[in-house]
Amino acid sequence: MPTDAGTTITEGPARLDTAGRLHRVRSAPCEECGCSYDYSIDEPGMLWEAGPAMEDGCLDPVCECHVIPVIGLPFHVNVAS
Repeated sequence: MPTDAGTTITEGPARLDTAGRLHRVRSAPCEECGCSYDYSIDEPGMLWEAGPAMEDGCLDPVCECHVIPVIGLPFHVNVAS
């Protein structure tokens, strides 16, 4: 997942999370299907995946970002120790 540690942006695209907080976002391509998702630059792990919106050239219409998207929630990867 892309990171923009230490970046401060006062203008540009923003999205609301499920709690109603506004986050500045950037877009990146999904590694599985290539469709764009947004990620928060002010709160690591906060995602807005594509959901039903598929871009031309989508490589996998049943990708998790379309079927069970994370929308305005933190996404955490659990790593076994």
